[in-house]
Amino acid sequence: FNSQYTSEFYDENGEVIYPPVNSEYTFEEGDLSKIVYFARFSEEKNMEEAIEISEKSGSSLNLMGFKDSKSYLKTLKEISGEKVNFLPNASGEQVESALRNCGIGINTSNDYEGFGITTIEYMKSGCITVVKDSAANSETVEMEDLKYNTVEEAVEIIKKLRASDD
Repeated sequence: FNSQYTSEFYDENGEVIYPPVNSEYTFEEGDLSKIVYFARFSEEKNMEEAIEISEKSGSSLNLMGFKDSKSYLKTLKEISGEKVNFLPNASGEQVESALRNCGIGINTSNDYEGFGITTIEYMKSGCITVVKDSAANSETVEMEDLKYNTVEEAVEIIKKLRASDD
């Protein structure tokens, strides 16, 4: 997304440079009934969609990240069910634990995602990464089968992943 936008803006192609990503994580196969979403608690991250996807797929969800907006976090808590675990301002240890234990990492950001470092961190830790087919996530996740445009498509992807794990 960024590289495409930049090349169109400047009318020439340049070298793509990626920001640094934590490489300390170790690959472990997590539980495909558990989803993690690690992002700032802010509206452009579209976390309510992750809640809806987890509930419709019968999965638990760990929502983690910096508490950017207290009112948004409050709204998310009001609409979520029992299987949603909130970890605002999660410690590094909590993030690593979630990445080890959850089998699926999700990114529901709308068209605002410039790079998606957490998407890379999901992959590096062994989480199967399911993303909205927009912005940087479209470039980062190459497998079309892991990209979605609607909640229903995301739920179907997750159900297929879990069925293939049986």
